[in-house]
Amino acid sequence: MVSLAKIPQPRIGSFTIDDQGYISLSKRPLTLQLQALENEDIPTGNDRLRTYECTESYVLDLLAYHDSRLLHQPNSMNDEKDGRRQMSAFINRKTARGPVFLGLTDLQQSNIFVNERWQVESLIDLEWACSHPSEMLRSPYWLTGEKVECFYGKTQLDRFCNAREELMAKFRQQEMLLTSPSETTRSAMFYNLFKQNIMPRFSGDDSSEFPDISQYWSSDVDKVIRSKLEERDRYLQRLSLAAVSADSDSDG
Repeated sequence: MVSLAKIPQPRIGSFTIDDQGYISLSKRPLTLQLQALENEDIPTGNDRLRTYECTESYVLDLLAYHDSRLLHQPNSMNDEKDGRRQMSAFINRKTARGPVFLGLTDLQQSNIFVNERWQVESLIDLEWACSHPSEMLRSPYWLTGEKVECFYGKTQLDRFCNAREELMAKFRQQEMLLTSPSETTRSAMFYNLFKQNIMPRFSGDDSSEFPDISQYWSSDVDKVIRSKLEERDRYLQRLSLAAVSADSDSDG
């Protein structure tokens, strides 16, 4: 992470190699998350040759992907409150025009090889590397071996913060220019757990403000949520029927 972030990149995108063996930063920023959306047939309308000169245009497309997932994925929301919580975003205007850095969007334990002294020897699955805004360079969420949705309550959050500070101390030993990633990961924006970590600081109520915020997502947001919840019910019914059918076939 330190080595990749040392050199600012001219634009947000992914590297590609042409038939003559030349490497260029000329393709869309292909992240693991974007590939997952396309694998699930979520329409993104993404031009494979598009790169981005600034954060705003990239974030607007990311929000469009997120909105498309909400609208097209049958089980995109569990209930009304969950649907409303997914309808907001934050952008740091200070870094809207850069810098942007190369990073790995699929950095996880299974992709890291270490030796007997726990020193990193190599990384795999580099196809998801792309240059993206500095706000997206962050400490891995799995430092404590827990999923991000398990950061519920002060104990789990403190455990992660302690592990993250230890990691960042190592980073600072190697590269003092990691201020931007550190600042981003220290903020609540990294955790994206609005209910547990942001809302209680202001109102103490984990739900009262969500309807007011979500109304700005669309002029017919209530209709969209009702439609998506009905679609989720039909989706769960199909899953139940498929499970019953599979059991019947195995018994026969």
